[in-house]
Amino acid sequence: MKKIYLIFTVAILFAGSGNTLAYNPNEVSSLDLTSMNDGGSVKVRKTQIITWNTKNFPSGAKVRINLIKKTGDSPFSYDLVKVIADRTENDGREEWKPSRGEQGENMMIQIGCSDASLFSGGCESDVSVSHFAIEGSFGANLASAFEAFFSFFKNLFS
Repeated sequence: MKKIYLIFTVAILFAGSGNTLAYNPNEVSSLDLTSMNDGGSVKVRKTQIITWNTKNFPSGAKVRINLIKKTGDSPFSYDLVKVIADRTENDGREEWKPSRGEQGENMMIQIGCSDASLFSGGCESDVSVSHFAIEGSFGANLASAFEAFFSFFKNLFS
């Protein structure tokens, strides 16, 4: 009976998003992006699932997720395209739908700690391994063309 109880207790402790159980303020906290690492392309308005694991993360701490664009190689430089989530729960999962304004190449996901004051040992962020492109679908491109057309005539007659 004691063995069953012990196994059940261990199973409960390790259930969840794969994040660590105890926070040690003397150690660095870290995030590991587990999706959006295969390059290729994603479509505008198609839901993307961003997933991650954390190590040594304090209870109640939030996660920040950014869409960044690589703009140079020597030295490496990046521009922030959009903050996807500023203070999302550390549950290991966030949904994101790219918009037309986010279309482009050399995109990457950056994930980090949202509130640095909670991480006395420091916090290491992570970036997707491969670049990807955000492409518009035919419908999104057509909608964009109509929007530009009507905006032109609206401004012309205003």
